[in-house]
Amino acid sequence: MNPLLRLDAMSVRVPVAGTLREVVTDITLDLAPGEALGIVGESGSGKSMTARTVMGLLPRGSTVGGTVLLDGTDLYAPHARGRAGRAEAAAARRGTGMVFQDARAHLDPRQRIGDFLTQTGPAGRTGRSAAAAILDRVGIDDATRRMRQYPHEMSGGMLQRVMIASVLLAGPRLILADEPTTALDVTTQAEVVALLDELRREHGTALVFITHDIDLAAACCDRIAVMYAGSLHEVHRADLLTTDPLHPYTRGLLASRPSPRTRAARLPVIPGRPLSAFEAPPGCAFATRCTHAVDPCRETRPPLAPHGGGLVRCDRVTEIGTVSTPGEVTR
Repeated sequence: MNPLLRLDAMSVRVPVAGTLREVVTDITLDLAPGEALGIVGESGSGKSMTARTVMGLLPRGSTVGGTVLLDGTDLYAPHARGRAGRAEAAAARRGTGMVFQDARAHLDPRQRIGDFLTQTGPAGRTGRSAAAAILDRVGIDDATRRMRQYPHEMSGGMLQRVMIASVLLAGPRLILADEPTTALDVTTQAEVVALLDELRREHGTALVFITHDIDLAAACCDRIAVMYAGSLHEVHRADLLTTDPLHPYTRGLLASRPSPRTRAARLPVIPGRPLSAFEAPPGCAFATRCTHAVDPCRETRPPLAPHGGGLVRCDRVTEIGTVSTPGEVTR
């Protein structure tokens, strides 16, 4: 089966103070139709920029290297810069919807919910009936009344459901969910994640779920990709990544989670601060924070290579497989 989405050595540079800076480096990923892929990592790791590149939502003046294939269409091929190429890319993206992290910021406070949902679909009674049916499907009761309301009359969790409904109205083959549970309480987070998982299974829709929370990603994704400093450092099955992580960075992220079974005065933390792609040193980007780094790690950038059923960017993964530092997960 051909992948719905294929990123091959994708890199992204955006203008910052008049200079192009690389924010995403050498991303190679496939996403099959109906598959759910989680992308996790600290702030600034390039997660959201990866999704925005697929959607074509980059700042003016940005450049994209490598290949971005969506449903067989190369979105950034040289010919895509012409009128015909832009039209072809736009047609491919019509099967893609994006759920943003702050629903309230993406809704017009002066526009009723029903008007927002029907502004791009069928007009009149047909469109409003379809919108009401979708609201009911995403768990919003009394949809007819809700469609007459304004955003300020609904909670954050309900507005996030409205955003999901607006994406589903277009019948997408791919949903990009960019931290859709940010600022929601824990119970509502679980409900939104369960809804996304249920809907994508029901409709056979592929899902890219971007989050800081590995546990949330594991709850609804088949695979998880871990990003650091703009590049992939591990890609693994969700169940194996949370129980048998390969990369020291992944192990550090897992160790920093609070546990309901263990009481600790202080949670373990990864030393140092996260780096952006343009700040990454010549060798392994994580070497400056890794307790297992040796001189060769700082000199040569390791490739993303197969290991243990997944992919990992670490030359020492075999050596450190059974070695742990305080608070780290041991395999």
